[in-house]
Formats: sequence, C-alpha cells, structure tokens
Amino acid sequence: MELWLTSDIFNWVTSMQTANISHGREWSRAYDVWKHADVTLQKTCNEFDLIDAITTLKRAVDHRLRLLDKLYKFKRIPIQAKPSDLIKILHYMNIIKPIMVEKLIQIRNAVEHEDASPPDCETCKVFSEFVWYFLRSTDNLVREIVLNFNLYPAESDLDLYSVECRIGIEHGWNPTIGGWLPSQLISDESRDHWLKIIGEKYDRLSDYLAIPQESPDNGAQSEVTYFKGEIRGPADCLKRLIQMYFKVV
Repeated sequence: MELWLTSDIFNWVTSMQTANISHGREWSRAYDVWKHADVTLQKTCNEFDLIDAITTLKRAVDHRLRLLDKLYKFKRIPIQAKPSDLIKILHYMNIIKPIMVEKLIQIRNAVEHEDASPPDCETCKVFSEFVWYFLRSTDNLVREIVLNFNLYPAESDLDLYSVECRIGIEHGWNPTIGGWLPSQLISDESRDHWLKIIGEKYDRLSDYLAIPQESPDNGAQSEVTYFKGEIRGPADCLKRLIQMYFKVV
C-alpha cells in the first residue's frame, strides 16, 4: 500500500545503529600520497618541486574521491535531478565544499597539460593544508559505512517513538524505513512534501505480531502506528534523508 510519512522527521535527532568498520589500510593511502607533497614543501623548492607537490596533492584528493565513490556508488542514488559529476554530487549531498577542490584540479591541469607555472611555495602550502583538512573531513565516511540509523523526536513526550532507516547502498540505493509513530504522523493519503513509502502499517502491536490482543488499553494503542516499507520519493524528501544519512557518521 502507499503511505506518506511526515516531513517532521527531518528535524528529528539521528543516531547510528549499525555500521561496517573498515579494517584495511586503503583509507589511509591518501595520507601517504599527501605526506610526500607536504614534505617536499617543507624545504626550499624550485619550480619542479612545486609542480611535483601540486600534482601529488591532486593525486591524494583523487584517491579519496575514488574510494568514496567505490564505497557509496553515488551515481546510483535514485534522484534523477542530481548532478552527473562526482564532485558536484558530493556538494549536492552536503558532503564537501567544491571550490578549493576544483581550484586544485584546475591548477594541476594547467601545470600538467599547458606547461603553466606552478603557484608559489606559500600558495602550495595552503593547498597542502586544505588537502589535509579534506582528508580529515571525509575520514569517517571511508572508515565506517553506516548500514542503518535511527531518527527520533527530541520532544520528551514523544521519546517512545523512533524510526529506523536503511539506505540500502549494497542493493543499489534501495532505501527502506520503518518504526513506531503517533498515528497522525503517517497517512495513507497523499501529502505534499511527505515521504512516499510503498509498504504496510499496523495500528496495533498485536496486528503486527499476529497474536491476540489482550490489553484493555485499545484506545491508547490505536493512536500508535507501526509501519515499514520502501521509500519512493519525492526527490526533495529523499535528498534530505540522504543528507541526514551522511551526517550520522
């Protein structure tokens, strides 16, 4: 059945539930590349040292970008209007700010392909520091791949409710969601700017578990709904949910 979930969840608190932890060293390779450039810039540099440094810094960024894309398969995100370029997708999802990355790429391309002069040593050091911060800011994303996360309201009178979301990267970005909510927060009628879900809902715990209901407090239970299903849009809501996912780590 078609369900619509309140957009209020975008203002809820998030917490990681389960994640895959990387035990390899692939994530740290970019630091090895960066370190070569940084060491070069600590000494008196000639033009060729500066060219080497800029080229190496760009390699460090490239390595991290490739690893991010390998892990998250960004181009499979089911939002048709998303950019096609990887850096622009990362910006679209609020993962990075693109200006310095794009500037570094432009400088490296000019030096490498147009025989342009490299920036001076101090400017190269600024780029080296930027690359270090770029790696640090994306470390958690390549070391911990969140499988699912919880959303729950901050209001104390709603602290019994929560929603679990699984983004489904391993299944080609097939996000699913489910949980217990006050019944007014989920509807079987279309609502503007609410998440559309294909799934099912149960207004009583006994219905979900398929067991006889013995509790006399049916009035209270009828105000609570359990739901689960696959998220099917709309695009603006799906984008906000994925942005929340990337902030969990």
